[in-house]
Amino acid sequence: MKTASKNFTDQSFSVTSTTPKAKEKKFYFIYGNHGNFPIQQEDYFFLLKDFLYYCLDKPLLVSEAPVSGHWNILFENFNNKDVDEIKKIKGTSPETHFICIATEFRTGNTFNFFGSEDKISSDDDYFYKYKIWFLSILDGFLRRSKIIDLLKVLPFSSYLKKYYKKNIFDKVGDTHYSNHSYWKKRYDSFINALPYFDQVWTVTPNQCDGYRSIIESNKLWQLPIIPYIDKLPEPTLKFKNQDIDFLFTGTMTTHRLQIVNELRVKGFNIVFGFFPSFLKQAYLAQAKICLHIKPYKNWSFTSDMRLHTLLMEGKYIISEPFDEGNEKTIQQRFVEEVSSDQFIDILTKRIMNPDLRISGLKAREEYIKTTQNLRLQVREQFRQFILKSDNGVMMESSVQGD
Repeated sequence: MKTASKNFTDQSFSVTSTTPKAKEKKFYFIYGNHGNFPIQQEDYFFLLKDFLYYCLDKPLLVSEAPVSGHWNILFENFNNKDVDEIKKIKGTSPETHFICIATEFRTGNTFNFFGSEDKISSDDDYFYKYKIWFLSILDGFLRRSKIIDLLKVLPFSSYLKKYYKKNIFDKVGDTHYSNHSYWKKRYDSFINALPYFDQVWTVTPNQCDGYRSIIESNKLWQLPIIPYIDKLPEPTLKFKNQDIDFLFTGTMTTHRLQIVNELRVKGFNIVFGFFPSFLKQAYLAQAKICLHIKPYKNWSFTSDMRLHTLLMEGKYIISEPFDEGNEKTIQQRFVEEVSSDQFIDILTKRIMNPDLRISGLKAREEYIKTTQNLRLQVREQFRQFILKSDNGVMMESSVQGD
């Protein structure tokens, strides 16, 4: 989207169609294509909520299914049924809008195929390497054959679940990154749904190149992951009773589990995994240091969303280096990056620092201040896009000065 030439200074912004008696359109966060427990979308939901209030002074509503006649923001992850539903709604209600947020990397005619992301590096123990290889194959078979689901209903399912977690999952982590057939199916469904999207938004600059060859420039945009507030928020974390040394939130892979286990052996209290927001908030309050770990040793792309969330909570963050071949992301400027071979040693030293809380809060303050100009640019770009869509016009009665 091109930057708007008009400077908007109002705090209330309303859009309607130029057609007679057109109703004002609302914005919905659609989650049904990710199931009823879409915890991977939580951080994005809160970002988009702040984004809409900052840009349009509008609330972000929630719906399991797309809502005809309104704006629908949904994350890529479709099956044939999802595509058919989107197609049907656009056919019967052309004024309905869809914005698809694509968080995966397009690599050729699939997602996330980098050629070697599922390989164990040569410096791993020989026996360990093939042990993990075998367990990864076994884990993939158990998931694809639905045996895991079957185990849940057996009388001794609790024991089997613990055995699976301890002897398979905790050793190989989540193998979906290397499940190429899974990513190919997701990509094909995305391509089928693509003609019905008003825009596709990526979430990092290095994603855009992969999508440019299949999406027109005016329908492709990168949503900057930055604070969409100008005022420093009131602290929500009291930083008392910090009994957790290290916290990592995200998908667990072999590489990440290796680091977790090394810290455990040294006697540290480390918490890791995906959590619903109320547990995540509690763990953040209890954690001294938050970690940013690559899914694989040779992974090049940082997770801006994870860093953004942790920075906005005023946490001190230590990260492995992510060499993307260009300048650091905005979030990386406020994070301590440590080489992988020194990662554990530095963590054991930093945990003794009594000023971690102060450093984390200072980083948050600078993060918000340094992104102010970018926030203003994004607001004008998004408002211009809304005004142009569906011949929308700004309602004069809603324009108010600052």
